[in-house]
Amino acid sequence: MMAATVGSSRGFKTLVAAVFAASFAYCLALFKARANTDIQIHARFVVDMLDGKAMPAHFLYFWLVALVTLFSRDFHVVLVGSAAVVAAATAARFAATAAFLRRRAGSVGEGRLFGSVLLLSFAHSLILPGLKPYLGQFPPNVWHNSTTIALVPLALLLFWTSDEYLASDGRRLPWALPALVVLNVLVKPSFFLVFAPVFPLFALARFGWSAAFFKSCGAVLAGAVPLALQFKHIYVTPATYGVLATNTGGLRLDPLHVWRHFSTNLPLSFVASTAFPLAYFLIHGKAALEDRTYRFSLACFGAALAIFCAVSESGPWEFYGDYLWQLIVCNYLLFMTSLAGAWREYSGRGRADAKDKALGALLALHAASGVYIMVRILVVGAIY
Repeated sequence: MMAATVGSSRGFKTLVAAVFAASFAYCLALFKARANTDIQIHARFVVDMLDGKAMPAHFLYFWLVALVTLFSRDFHVVLVGSAAVVAAATAARFAATAAFLRRRAGSVGEGRLFGSVLLLSFAHSLILPGLKPYLGQFPPNVWHNSTTIALVPLALLLFWTSDEYLASDGRRLPWALPALVVLNVLVKPSFFLVFAPVFPLFALARFGWSAAFFKSCGAVLAGAVPLALQFKHIYVTPATYGVLATNTGGLRLDPLHVWRHFSTNLPLSFVASTAFPLAYFLIHGKAALEDRTYRFSLACFGAALAIFCAVSESGPWEFYGDYLWQLIVCNYLLFMTSLAGAWREYSGRGRADAKDKALGALLALHAASGVYIMVRILVVGAIY
């Protein structure tokens, strides 16, 4: 799908390689600056896992790092391996986004298209007075959490594959769909929590009570068993490792509990996090809602926001924000489908008008905020 869309031009391959190299170098810079990120914490998990101390519930990222480092227990070697896996995921996200936009953005020149993908790759919540730089917002990108970075390209491919199934006659379910479901859950189940209810509902609306709908349910069920085992591992099985050793945590419905803890202005936090897709909807709302792919991403975003607003953890995880990650992933998808829609509107006219320029400037502001955050992590030593 990706190869057929973008092609195998030397320029594109070079650009993807440059994204990998830049991401790898940034991770090494984080380590040298002794910045406090989850990448180092997760590297320690890998070493402890290989020492037999613990097995993370969503283990695939950790085993991938272990494989890349040839199962080394040297923490510094594992850090380098972690940087390589994070960089590979970042490059894969760039390539998949470019492929998606090439298919969905209309007749846009490759230079402009790849430039907009670069802006999207840096996009963060807008830096506004009265808001923390990160906490309280849900940016479309993060640079400090390795499992979320690893999840995004897989979530994007799952979203795209399922959307193409919805566009088909439903006679054949792509084998990649249940495979991507399982991979998503094993890396991090965050996006699956959204995908599980949203995709079957869209399939029901598209196909009715037919075999095609039940096939979509079957694809979702592929992730049910690993998800149930993960929840048992996290919330039921007695833990003996790290913060989990207290084993006093659980789930509860506590609307806005976590969000209000980190933000004193929820509407402003929402606008700062979604300014570009919000502006796109306000400008092109009618055309946007006619596009099933956009509606699919919007529904995923809405479900992700509902989970974040409603669900809270108790005990040692209370303010870890573990039910924020799906919102970050879905915000990236919403940014991506909004960008595709904005390019289609532009290509339909063949020239940029004031609205196009305003949307481009807003995306650039999101990207500038991302650059600021990346530098801040290096200088301050933390994203918080």
